[in-house]
Amino acid sequence: MENSCQSVALNDEQLLQAIACVVDGKTATYVSGPITTGQHFINWYLRTGSHLVHGSEDYLDALRRDVVSANQAMIAEVTRQTRRTGRLVIEPATLEVNGWGQTNYVSFWLKVIDTFASDMVMVPQWQYSLGCCAEFRHAIDGGLTVKDHRGEHIDRATGMNMLLDAANDIEARGHDFQFLIKLAAKLRRFADQH
Repeated sequence: MENSCQSVALNDEQLLQAIACVVDGKTATYVSGPITTGQHFINWYLRTGSHLVHGSEDYLDALRRDVVSANQAMIAEVTRQTRRTGRLVIEPATLEVNGWGQTNYVSFWLKVIDTFASDMVMVPQWQYSLGCCAEFRHAIDGGLTVKDHRGEHIDRATGMNMLLDAANDIEARGHDFQFLIKLAAKLRRFADQH
């Protein structure tokens, strides 16, 4: 008998069902961290990314090598630390779905937070990531306890101040780059909507 591997496209509901095979209701800690953006992205963009054609193969390869891998390592470390407490932990960095963009991932992880998260841990430098900002606001709006990787509570006001500080930092460092100015403006809008 011949084995053949076929790619199967799973939708949000099927992925949620897969998680439900392991997680019983709202009992998990969700680890939120930047994947394609964050402080690693800002540094990389200023040093390298701005010199590459946005969306080109070279750009995407360098982004994955220099940003995504560093962010995944940071998320993995916070996840390991959190799991040592005996908690069941969900982290977004290992899920890659062909054809999904940022909007798909954010939408899916917000559903995961609603369905399975009892609390949230924020990875260092989360405030530089639009996806993390959406997750933070969603968790706060949903009444979840949010802490940093050291276990310090992050309330709404503290989180919004962190967003404003990140926006100011990006504007100061990236004033010559329209792409970064737009990112700072989006972070500022997140903070203003509280």
